[in-house]
Amino acid sequence: MRPNPYKVTWAVLIPKKGIALKRDESKRFNRDPLKLSLLAHAPTKEEAKKIVMEIGDDLQKGYMVYLITDKQFSNLKYDFSRKVSNIMEIMTKRQRQKGFSVGRSRTTDRAFTAPRPSERET
Repeated sequence: MRPNPYKVTWAVLIPKKGIALKRDESKRFNRDPLKLSLLAHAPTKEEAKKIVMEIGDDLQKGYMVYLITDKQFSNLKYDFSRKVSNIMEIMTKRQRQKGFSVGRSRTTDRAFTAPRPSERET
Protein backbone atom coordinates (compact mmCIF):
# COMPACT_ATOMS: atom_id res chain seq x y z
CA MET A 1 0.00 0.00 0.00
CA ARG A 2 1.41 3.38 -1.03
CA PRO A 3 1.29 6.32 1.36
CA ASN A 4 -1.13 9.05 0.39
CA PRO A 5 0.88 12.11 -0.81
CA TYR A 6 -1.85 14.40 0.53
CA LYS A 7 -1.62 12.95 4.07
CA VAL A 8 2.17 12.73 4.50
CA THR A 9 3.25 16.08 5.91
CA TRP A 10 6.55 17.94 5.78
CA ALA A 11 7.50 20.40 8.52
CA VAL A 12 9.48 23.25 7.00
CA LEU A 13 11.37 25.47 9.46
CA ILE A 14 12.49 28.70 7.83
CA PRO A 15 14.87 30.88 9.86
CA LYS A 16 13.59 34.35 10.67
CA LYS A 17 16.98 35.71 9.68
CA GLY A 18 19.94 34.24 7.81
CA ILE A 19 20.43 30.52 7.16
CA ALA A 20 19.49 27.37 9.05
CA LEU A 21 22.17 26.49 11.57
CA LYS A 22 24.09 23.21 11.45
CA ARG A 23 23.69 22.84 15.23
CA ASP A 24 19.88 23.00 14.82
CA GLU A 25 19.95 19.84 12.70
CA SER A 26 18.78 16.73 14.52
CA LYS A 27 17.93 13.11 13.92
CA ARG A 28 14.55 14.17 12.45
CA PHE A 29 15.44 17.54 10.86
CA ASN A 30 17.93 18.05 8.04
CA ARG A 31 19.00 21.23 6.29
CA ASP A 32 18.03 21.66 2.67
CA PRO A 33 20.83 21.82 0.04
CA LEU A 34 21.01 25.64 0.17
CA LYS A 35 20.81 25.76 3.99
CA LEU A 36 17.67 27.90 3.71
CA SER A 37 15.50 25.72 5.95
CA LEU A 38 15.22 22.61 8.12
CA LEU A 39 13.00 19.81 6.81
CA ALA A 40 11.34 16.76 8.38
CA HIS A 41 8.51 14.51 7.26
CA ALA A 42 5.84 12.66 9.20
CA PRO A 43 2.92 10.38 8.30
CA THR A 44 0.29 12.93 9.45
CA LYS A 45 -0.05 16.63 10.21
CA GLU A 46 -0.53 15.94 13.94
CA GLU A 47 2.65 13.86 14.03
CA ALA A 48 4.58 16.67 12.26
CA LYS A 49 3.37 19.22 14.83
CA LYS A 50 4.42 16.89 17.64
CA ILE A 51 7.93 16.53 16.17
CA VAL A 52 8.29 20.31 15.90
CA MET A 53 7.13 20.90 19.48
CA GLU A 54 9.60 18.30 20.78
CA ILE A 55 12.62 20.13 19.37
CA GLY A 56 11.25 23.69 19.55
CA ASP A 57 13.00 24.63 22.80
CA ASP A 58 16.34 23.14 21.71
CA LEU A 59 16.73 25.31 18.60
CA GLN A 60 19.47 27.95 18.74
CA LYS A 61 17.71 30.29 16.32
CA GLY A 62 14.16 31.52 15.75
CA TYR A 63 12.25 29.75 12.97
CA MET A 64 8.85 30.02 11.32
CA VAL A 65 7.21 26.62 10.91
CA TYR A 66 5.03 25.74 7.92
CA LEU A 67 3.38 22.39 7.23
CA ILE A 68 3.06 21.24 3.61
CA THR A 69 1.93 18.01 1.99
CA ASP A 70 4.22 15.50 0.31
CA LYS A 71 2.62 16.41 -3.02
CA GLN A 72 3.57 20.07 -2.53
CA PHE A 73 7.06 19.04 -1.44
CA SER A 74 7.51 17.20 -4.75
CA ASN A 75 7.08 20.59 -6.48
CA LEU A 76 9.91 22.19 -4.48
CA LYS A 77 12.68 23.55 -6.69
CA TYR A 78 16.05 25.08 -5.86
CA ASP A 79 17.88 27.67 -7.93
CA PHE A 80 21.50 27.06 -7.03
CA SER A 81 22.83 30.01 -9.04
CA ARG A 82 20.65 32.53 -7.14
CA LYS A 83 20.53 30.45 -3.91
CA VAL A 84 16.74 30.58 -3.60
CA SER A 85 13.88 28.09 -3.48
CA ASN A 86 10.19 28.31 -4.33
CA ILE A 87 8.98 27.08 -0.93
CA MET A 88 6.72 30.06 -0.25
CA GLU A 89 5.15 29.85 -3.72
CA ILE A 90 4.11 26.20 -3.36
CA MET A 91 2.27 26.89 -0.09
CA THR A 92 -1.36 27.93 -0.04
CA LYS A 93 -2.38 31.24 1.50
CA ARG A 94 -3.92 29.37 4.43
CA GLN A 95 -0.72 27.40 5.07
CA ARG A 96 1.29 30.64 5.15
CA GLN A 97 -1.18 32.17 7.59
CA LYS A 98 -1.07 29.11 9.88
CA GLY A 99 2.70 29.32 10.24
CA PHE A 100 3.99 29.60 13.81
CA SER A 101 7.27 30.39 15.58
CA VAL A 102 9.65 28.10 17.44
CA GLY A 103 13.21 28.43 18.67
CA ARG A 104 15.14 31.20 20.37
CA SER A 105 14.39 34.87 20.31
CA ARG A 106 17.54 36.89 19.67
CA THR A 107 16.32 39.87 21.69
CA THR A 108 15.47 37.98 24.87
CA ASP A 109 17.64 34.89 24.28
CA ARG A 110 14.80 32.77 25.64
CA ALA A 111 13.11 29.88 23.94
CA PHE A 112 9.60 30.44 22.68
CA THR A 113 7.10 28.09 21.12
CA ALA A 114 3.70 28.57 19.65
CA PRO A 115 0.71 27.55 21.72
CA ARG A 116 -0.43 23.97 21.28
CA PRO A 117 -3.25 23.61 18.73
CA SER A 118 -5.74 22.91 21.52
CA GLU A 119 -4.78 26.19 23.25
CA ARG A 120 -4.96 28.28 20.09
CA GLU A 121 -8.10 30.30 19.41
CA THR A 122 -9.90 29.28 16.24
